[in-house]
Amino acid sequence: MLKAMPFLTLLTCWVMASTMISQANASPDLRSGHFANYLGPEYKQGYFEDATIADFHLLMTADDAIKILSENGWRGGWLENNTPEPETIETFGHAFRRGADTTISLYRYKTSDTKETKIYAIEYTQKFDRIQDIDILAQKIMDKYGDPTNITREGMYTVFLYSQDNKMMNMKDCASAYKQNQPKCFLYTTWLKSPKLTAKISPKSIELTLENEGEALLHQEIINARKGSFIEHQRKEESENLEMGF
Repeated sequence: MLKAMPFLTLLTCWVMASTMISQANASPDLRSGHFANYLGPEYKQGYFEDATIADFHLLMTADDAIKILSENGWRGGWLENNTPEPETIETFGHAFRRGADTTISLYRYKTSDTKETKIYAIEYTQKFDRIQDIDILAQKIMDKYGDPTNITREGMYTVFLYSQDNKMMNMKDCASAYKQNQPKCFLYTTWLKSPKLTAKISPKSIELTLENEGEALLHQEIINARKGSFIEHQRKEESENLEMGF
């Protein structure tokens, strides 16, 4: 028969476990830069479907985006410049502006099933007229989006990445476009196109990017395949009806 553990022993174990959990969940120390190998949570698909930037979210229709743009004072972009809807996907962001220091770009794509135009990427930039405390800015990001999956440094920026895999960033051998075509880098290439949220934080600005390129590319492939099939059918039909001159 097992003996009951003394109360003090149980209390000591509980305190140690609580300390380990709190340390694991503690926010990284941005000032000291001790986050080079920071690995946080891995986020599921639903997280990126629910995440918003300035009320915009992934896979929303362009019509719903236009309503938000109009109601919140955004100017410019494809709304006022009469930019035609994309045949498949947009690779260039048309910036909307609100005031002098805030911009947002919404990247559109055409769905292969409903033929709707939707949003697959959102880029947001807010510049500050005064130097800000980077730790406080970072905490504001974590208050809204949770703990980052990875944290890195890019020049003056501290970069928070939220993704479905916290180890893919370490696959340095697959970083080049050439190696991404190799079988060993298939998972990395798939991860690159998977949903992500990136926050670049500096004392002078915050830049947010929410994207799901894979969704847009999937619809593009289907549309192009259908287009190619139609062209091939049309070519055969023209050849069958062609009158030969001999």
